[in-house]
Amino acid sequence: MCSIWDKGGQEGGSDAVEAAIRTCMIAATIESGVPAMARAPRERTRQRCVMTTDSEWEMIGALAGRAGLSISRFLVERALESRDPVPEAEAPSGLPPEVRRRTALATLVLARVEERRMADAGAKAFWDDVVAREGAWLDAELDLGDP
Repeated sequence: MCSIWDKGGQEGGSDAVEAAIRTCMIAATIESGVPAMARAPRERTRQRCVMTTDSEWEMIGALAGRAGLSISRFLVERALESRDPVPEAEAPSGLPPEVRRRTALATLVLARVEERRMADAGAKAFWDDVVAREGAWLDAELDLGDP
């Protein structure tokens, strides 16, 4: 709830309440960049409580600031984003994208080096057989074959 509401809503009559509401809506617009009434035309927002540690709250505040959002708007948007199904190709692995990329690159480089080593040793047919067998296993076990 807006701190101005606490001050304006307790004193004076309905004019003070209306002024406090308008001031809070302006503050919310400035804070989030989205007009308060545009966010939820038929629904009014309500204050909620979230339990966090101080360090968690600081991290959330920093992330919200980087996103240019209030903490409240940041939490709501991130929670609602998680409802969207993640495409299979982008399924979360728990690893940052750069780590996944470096891991894939290292695997590909090692495979190319080994393929070259096998070819130089005259065992190219063996290499091709291993790749075919392992590809078939992946297709059967993990359903990674072509659609």
